[in-house]
Amino acid sequence: MQPVRGWLDYHAIDGCPGEYTFRAQVQARTANLVLTPVSSTSPAGDPRTYVVRLQRADGGYSGTLEVIAPPAPSTRNVLTAPTCDEVVAGLAIVAALGADKPESLPEAEPPPPPPASSPSPLPTAPPIADPPPDDDRARERKRSLLALSPEARWGYGPSLAPGLGIWAGHHQSRGLAWRAGVAGAYGGTAGQANDRATFWAIVSEGEVCPLLGPRSSLEPLLCASIEAGVVSSTAASGESSLRPWLAPGMALRLFVPLGGWFIEPSLAARVPLVRDRYWVRPDSLLFETPVVVGQGAVSFGFPL
Repeated sequence: MQPVRGWLDYHAIDGCPGEYTFRAQVQARTANLVLTPVSSTSPAGDPRTYVVRLQRADGGYSGTLEVIAPPAPSTRNVLTAPTCDEVVAGLAIVAALGADKPESLPEAEPPPPPPASSPSPLPTAPPIADPPPDDDRARERKRSLLALSPEARWGYGPSLAPGLGIWAGHHQSRGLAWRAGVAGAYGGTAGQANDRATFWAIVSEGEVCPLLGPRSSLEPLLCASIEAGVVSSTAASGESSLRPWLAPGMALRLFVPLGGWFIEPSLAARVPLVRDRYWVRPDSLLFETPVVVGQGAVSFGFPL
């Protein structure tokens, strides 16, 4: 059986597999269908068009596959699933099954012969094994993010420090992501009466994170982290201290998309490069920065 050849008119949204992934999944299931992107040379031997449209639906994703082969009526299939990967895989199966049973698809009239005065050879479709264009691969994961991050820190003061941060991030193609933000935390109070002191921390953060594993509905990230800022302490007597803060470390994050939003729980451990001691009297140590400090947070945000 001669393979079915046709256009592929593919419309994806951010976070969904690209055109190349769909064509590769179709080819993995059948040799009877060769799809050519609409931006390429017109496929030879069959005028039909395969139109794929992907969009978000309640609690997941929805996809439509429409096969147009004039003058016969077009066929249309709609699938929904929790993840866009599942929708694309299902539509690829539908397209492959239709090619394996061409009698189930609309019958297309053969194209008219070219005029005798200007014969020209029919172009052939490019092989599916060609590497995908860069913009198609980038669309697989590329997205910008903005989030608000309630958090708790330990080691920034004498007690567990509640805080709040805001960060922006980006998931690049080829499995790389980054985060950058600012945060403030209340480090608590140590001492008694006139020997008491209150601690605050204001820091900026930067992280670079390779994505662990293939893109899916859950994306774990292991990040190299650096944090810089100041730690402030104010004694009951009115004396204050402002100390620089610099701490490299590691962070583990889990990116969880929820339709048009996402949550991202995270844990981080850092090593302060300067370990300060805070005294109210020569013989009264209130707090000493530990060797390792930590942070736990749950971020809430949306893609830009």
